[in-house]
Amino acid sequence: IAVLCRTKAQVKTISEYLNREHIPTRTYLINFFEISEIKDILAWCNLIAKTQYQDSGLFRILSKFTNENTANNIFNQYSKRDHTPRFELIQDIENNEISKVLNQVNHLRKLYKKKNAAEMVWEICVYTKILRPLLKRYEWKDQLALINLGKFIKRSTDFVARHKSNDTLKAFSNYMNVLQESNGIQTTYPDENHVSQT
Repeated sequence: IAVLCRTKAQVKTISEYLNREHIPTRTYLINFFEISEIKDILAWCNLIAKTQYQDSGLFRILSKFTNENTANNIFNQYSKRDHTPRFELIQDIENNEISKVLNQVNHLRKLYKKKNAAEMVWEICVYTKILRPLLKRYEWKDQLALINLGKFIKRSTDFVARHKSNDTLKAFSNYMNVLQESNGIQTTYPDENHVSQT
């Protein structure tokens, strides 16, 4: 059965409804930077490399570790006029989940000084275990995420090969942020013949 829609918003609404009713769907209008795992890895890159998007990266990571309300409450404690990175401001908050985030970021920031962008992207994948849940389920959305995370990792490797004089995670993150703003990477979709039936 096919459901045709006029807008991307309609596709999302109908797909979400069908999924809530446990009716499997496949939508093919997912932007590369709309894939949750791509958002996650880019959030980590921005936070670790201290780019201009580090606060939004921190917000996404805190939302994942706690929930969106907790992240909102933390961010709302501080004046919007205060341009101090929020990561610096939350150092004294006593919360186990936030402490885990702080420890992970501090660990990865130590590595950042010694490694190029490709090595750091891989370290982020390993240390945050971003790939692990995808390997356990391996449904269509998981395949989509894995394929495109592979594309993200490959892009970091290609970036390092082309920019030997400036192969830092910050330079790569800024490059990916520009591509995100311009919608410059096409999503790769899993082969229909290899999709698990659920």
